[in-house]
Amino acid sequence: MSCTTCGHTLGCLCNDVGVERIDLCERCGTVVVTRGDWSEVYVPKLVERCRQFEDRHPVFTGGDEALWHTLGIAESIRLPEDRRPS
Repeated sequence: MSCTTCGHTLGCLCNDVGVERIDLCERCGTVVVTRGDWSEVYVPKLVERCRQFEDRHPVFTGGDEALWHTLGIAESIRLPEDRRPS
């Protein structure tokens, strides 16, 4: 299953005999809790704050944009189709 935040593959943390399943994205920290047909997605607050930061600074200066990509922040806060080109 793919992460709805960044597109990375989710890893299973808990699968309680089909009653409840908890998945975690190791890239961005999103948690998906599934119970039967119901599921809830929990996106870390830091993802939203990084998105706001990127939106307020559309043009990075110097090596800041390269660092943003090198640290993996760009790929951790948006789906591949929504990311700015590096």
